[in-house]
This record gives sequence, structure tokens and C-alpha cells, in this order.
Amino acid sequence: MRRTFTCVGVAALFLATLSGAAVAADSDVRPCTAAQLDLGFQPGWTFDGRFHTYLDATNTSGKACSLRGHLDITLYDDFSGDPLPVTARPEQEWKVETVVLGQGATALGGLSWPLTGQECSGADSADVVPNGPGLGVAGMAWPAGWKVCGPEISVLPWIADK
Repeated sequence: MRRTFTCVGVAALFLATLSGAAVAADSDVRPCTAAQLDLGFQPGWTFDGRFHTYLDATNTSGKACSLRGHLDITLYDDFSGDPLPVTARPEQEWKVETVVLGQGATALGGLSWPLTGQECSGADSADVVPNGPGLGVAGMAWPAGWKVCGPEISVLPWIADK
């Protein structure tokens, strides 16, 4: 099948070559699995009554892969180990694009939640689904001292880390 690249697609491929991460209008690059990614939280900050942070997803595989859409996250109680009553809610007003990650490149997924409100809980671990069902789940530690006030965590779509 023959593909026609738009100016945006050509520019995205050029950027991917230079920086390792780029937004692509159309991509034949396979989706990243959880096993291909090293995940970690950036230090958070507070603004407008909410806590904000980014989850870094770095491609540790030997070939390019892509992320699209919103990550999903489940938090677990730091005492019982049960899932917290908090739901990841994708922010729909943000444009969703495919982020192509070359080897060693990083994408960012934004997370935010209220600082006060219903049932503020501590978590000690999280399961992250970085790229949709069927592509794996990554278990990871939740940063010490971060309390989550439910019932929702707002999740922004993946963006290329410049």
C-alpha cells in the first residue's frame, strides 16, 4: 500500500530523527508495549487547588514504537493493597496525537487531581496501562507522601518530550 506523507508527517519524521520523539500525523510504527517502556513520575507541583505531575515513558527497546491517547492508572491503598476508589478520566478537550518514540526517547502523560475533597488517600503502588488494553500493564511505586483526593484523576494525552 502506498502512503502519501503530508508536510506535517514529513516534519514529524524529521523531528523524530533529530530528537528521538515526535508527533506523527500518520505512523506505521507499532504501538509501544508496557515492556518496552521505563516509566517514572516527575516531581509534582500545585496550582489552582490541584496537584499536577507528568509520567515519563522512555522507550528502552531497540526500535521505535508509538503511544497514542491517554494512559490508564489504578492506585492501590498503602495499607490494605486494595484498589483506591479513584478513576482515571481522560481530558477530552486536548488533541490526541500519535507520539513516535525512537530508542531512548521520552513521552509525557499528564496527571492532576484535587488537593482536597472526597476521601484523600495514600497509595503505595500503581498499575499503569500506557497504551491501551492488550499492550501490557506496568506495576510501579507511587511516590511517598502523594495523597490522592478522589473520585477522579484527570489524565492528559501523551505528548513528545522536547
